[in-house]
Amino acid sequence: MNIKKLGHVVLRVRDLASFTQLNHRGALAMARRHYVYSLRRTGRTTYIGKTTNPRRRAAQHRRDGKTGSMTVERSFSSDRAARRSEASRLFNFRRKHGRNPRHNKTDSGGWLR
Repeated sequence: MNIKKLGHVVLRVRDLASFTQLNHRGALAMARRHYVYSLRRTGRTTYIGKTTNPRRRAAQHRRDGKTGSMTVERSFSSDRAARRSEASRLFNFRRKHGRNPRHNKTDSGGWLR
């Protein structure tokens, strides 16, 4: 597991190959993929989400005061598959705990409407 520290948010990537790819010059470049991640603090999941740029999203969480450990759980090639995975993870969290993670505002992920 690769660990990157971004201020008070620690970004943990379970599969470095799915997080980065080699560009045509052989340098590491961010893959254009969709990532499902969780934000944990003191051993508890406080947020489940998806993003196309985990580093930027970790910085946004830090600015919003949501500190902790951000773990990229899976990567997907399509937005639809990532949304379904995020919704499924939220459903399973609610089934186990009877509520959403602390910082999630909707039941299926995504923006409030």
